[in-house]
Amino acid sequence: MFDEDPPLADKILQTAREILHSREVVHGEKHLNVSNIARFWNAYLETRGNVNAPLNKFEVCLMMTLLKIARTQSGTNNADDLLDAIGYLAMAHEMRP
Repeated sequence: MFDEDPPLADKILQTAREILHSREVVHGEKHLNVSNIARFWNAYLETRGNVNAPLNKFEVCLMMTLLKIARTQSGTNNADDLLDAIGYLAMAHEMRP
């Protein structure tokens, strides 16, 4: 990814800008996308049994699934989000308490 060793700060920042732009094309405008994720996560956190309990690995898998589902609400139709959501649900099944 980087030609220099160590990479120059400007190159790192340019690469980060390019990644952010390409993700926005796929996932939609970043503020809307992150707001959608926050809504899904807040809904999950508000409905769990003990709102103050630390998250466990099972719940992290569920929340990452919600992230992938939230991304379907903006941007382009991205099959990777659906496949990733399925993958996170499979992991949740494996890690369930």
